[in-house]
Amino acid sequence: MILLALQNHNDFLKTSSDVEKIFQLIDTKWVGLLLDIGSFHSPDPYADVAKNAKHAISWQLKEKVFVNDTQVDTNYSKIIDIVRKSGYRGYLPLETLGEGDPATKIEVLFKKVQSVINS
Repeated sequence: MILLALQNHNDFLKTSSDVEKIFQLIDTKWVGLLLDIGSFHSPDPYADVAKNAKHAISWQLKEKVFVNDTQVDTNYSKIIDIVRKSGYRGYLPLETLGEGDPATKIEVLFKKVQSVINS
């Protein structure tokens, strides 16, 4: 089976409502969302992620989310709770951006996410 993943990437899909409109137009089981948690710039990015989680066929967990236009550390407890409530059963890809050694940063990110999942 092959699925096409559409990613919300703060370009033509800037809001969770934009994502919902696209999925109403597409209306097929063959297209899903690669849910990028760091691409919503809104007062509550977690609410946006939760709104779109039902479409997720893959995720991009990042170190930071945007509250409006300010980057803040991701609350992984909130994200993992959303993932669990959505019924998603699959891999949770991690992405690290910005300065620093990517190998070191991804290890730190992995341990943070793993500790929340295992708690």
